[in-house]
Amino acid sequence: MELEAMTSLFVEGEEFDRISDTEFTLKLKPYPQGEQENHVGVTMRIAYTAEYPDAAPDWELLDFIGMPEDKQGVVKEKVEETVEASLGMSMVYMMAEAVQEYLRDNNVKELSMHEEMLKRAGLDEPEEEEGEEEEEEEEEE
Repeated sequence: MELEAMTSLFVEGEEFDRISDTEFTLKLKPYPQGEQENHVGVTMRIAYTAEYPDAAPDWELLDFIGMPEDKQGVVKEKVEETVEASLGMSMVYMMAEAVQEYLRDNNVKELSMHEEMLKRAGLDEPEEEEGEEEEEEEEEE
């Protein structure tokens, strides 16, 4: 029943890919409907076990997009917390929701090395500084 619900909640072929009767993947983004730009994402693979829902399904997070390793570890911890809190009931949707919530909270564009260096040096907004200098010069004149 949960698998049927998942197919109605996630767009098959785009967000939801069925591998077998007991296994599928979910491509998760912060804003799946495109209401805002997505800078991060991850694919969650789920395989139901014979013990499910009294035990967690087999799951893994794959194909991280725009997330450094430290944040990847945090999102995995969020899923583990959700699993522990949901034992005995259907939990896959709640697992997906926990991931999407984390993705929304961390939906930031990954900076290039150059952008990161400028940011560390305090020069991340040179255009604004130039504009401010021009305004100050005009005020002095």
